Amino acid sequence: MHIFLEFFRNIYIYEEIYLQRLKMSRKTIFVTFGWTEAPIISSILRYGLSEGDKIVVILPEQRDERSQIALRDLKSFILGYAKNIEINEMHISLEDPVDSIARLKNAIESERGRKCIVNLSGGMRAIVILTYLATLFAGHPEITIELETEDRKRVIELPEIRPEDLREFRELPSLTKEIIKHLLSGPIEASILRKKFNIPPSSFHNIQVKLVRMGYIEQERISKFIVLKLTSRGKLLAKLAGD
Repeated sequence: MHIFLEFFRNIYIYEEIYLQRLKMSRKTIFVTFGWTEAPIISSILRYGLSEGDKIVVILPEQRDERSQIALRDLKSFILGYAKNIEINEMHISLEDPVDSIARLKNAIESERGRKCIVNLSGGMRAIVILTYLATLFAGHPEITIELETEDRKRVIELPEIRPEDLREFRELPSLTKEIIKHLLSGPIEASILRKKFNIPPSSFHNIQVKLVRMGYIEQERISKFIVLKLTSRGKLLAKLAGD
């Protein structure tokens, strides 16, 4: 009986994951933009573009001819790649960084209900820093922050951490923190982890849902099983907490 209950509970969790991914199927890519369209094209090739997706190009208020040429090339590429893609330019002030951070934060938060990708690989360092600061304060449930190395051979995914996250993590119940720390050793089946800590199925389900909602863990269905693993955010917070 317990085996069947565990099986149907896993099916229920998988359906929750599927519905959430379906809801988040459309995406918005924010990109700090400089003299080349290469970084945003790399993101497009990694994630793909579908009808209804958006691209927001972040530029300084002061116009630069080389950036405008690169932007025209980017638009030409996108027109040949997919249909009905919205491309917006967002020009921000370097003279008023506070206003720029606030505007960027609001722009990111306005994309709730969509997967949000922020590529920090192009443009002026000041634009990159202002955009990154905006992501730290933006309330968005699904955001990926990425940075390409200069040789374009590697992509680094930066964890999304707000200033209050470490305090929030430390205030988690002891058992929840122990589960997270156990996941530092690598992904594990949910049923195995539940049995290891001898937690009732309903209680463990509630812990899973909470940790997914907080962005600490991810769930993946492999065959008949739900596998849990830490997000980069959860991994960093677990190591920073150090207790």
